[in-house]
Amino acid sequence: MAPVSAARSGVSRRAALVGLAGAAVPGLLPLYAVAAPAPAALSRPALMSPKALGAAMLAVTRAGSRLVAVGERGTVLLSDDHGQHWRQAAVPVQVTLTCVAFADERHGWAAGHLGTILHSDDGGQTWRKQLDGIAAAA
Repeated sequence: MAPVSAARSGVSRRAALVGLAGAAVPGLLPLYAVAAPAPAALSRPALMSPKALGAAMLAVTRAGSRLVAVGERGTVLLSDDHGQHWRQAAVPVQVTLTCVAFADERHGWAAGHLGTILHSDDGGQTWRKQLDGIAAAA
């Protein structure tokens, strides 16, 4: 039988160490999950800024005749003149919102990163957080 080269045996030792380290980590994961604070983006309101009109918007829908668009950093934009002019709505989170839907002209939901679900009962003018991934996991 031929001797194993030093380089090959080094790889084997590294693979064994990585395997042992990987086996130890799952036991520590619950400690990290419990100790990790909720991301600030879930507790801080979206910044109200004239620059919000230039934010990347990821979804748009109608709430009656109003257009409601959602996008990055919790930005929600509203237009009552078919998109000619837009204004920013008050949103309680800074997470990126990826989808929006309205059941009628007043009641709508938006969802986004970190498992965030928002609800509006005034046509998108104001939003309340209904759920996020941290609360759902608890």
